[in-house]
Amino acid sequence: MSPPKEIKQAQEQYDNEAKNTASMLNENLLDSKDFLKDELKSRNEFGDNPLLEDLLGQNFLANIFDILEQQIKNERKAVLKSALVPEGDSLLPDYNPDTGVKATVGASEVTLCRNDGSNNQCITTPRGQSSTIIQGQGPVSIQNRVNSGGGTTITVIQK
Repeated sequence: MSPPKEIKQAQEQYDNEAKNTASMLNENLLDSKDFLKDELKSRNEFGDNPLLEDLLGQNFLANIFDILEQQIKNERKAVLKSALVPEGDSLLPDYNPDTGVKATVGASEVTLCRNDGSNNQCITTPRGQSSTIIQGQGPVSIQNRVNSGGGTTITVIQK
């Protein structure tokens, strides 16, 4: 006894669909040369294509921290250079923030502080005074002049 005609047709249709599905699963669409060809060539209204950007090649945090560090250094230098004595000489001509010395310029005084982690020293002098300040901590010795220096010499050594 053979199955009814409708069941045979349904079985044949099911078999054909299964073959088509299997062949579609075996096809690699990414190997096609035309894959996203038009999308990769297209540009947005600004002329760039976000699909072409190498986002993994960027290092956001390091760049941000480097930029902020440089901005802080530039601001410190600008503030110190803008603080001029009447003669026109720079207030702290030898100052370099990379030495670890922190300068605080007040209305009437200048304070230079350095902390090496275990030793802390701060020297305050009048803003109008010409001073040479030598700060020694262990093997490190840092010299800064206030105004032209030479009037007063202050030496602090920590060992």
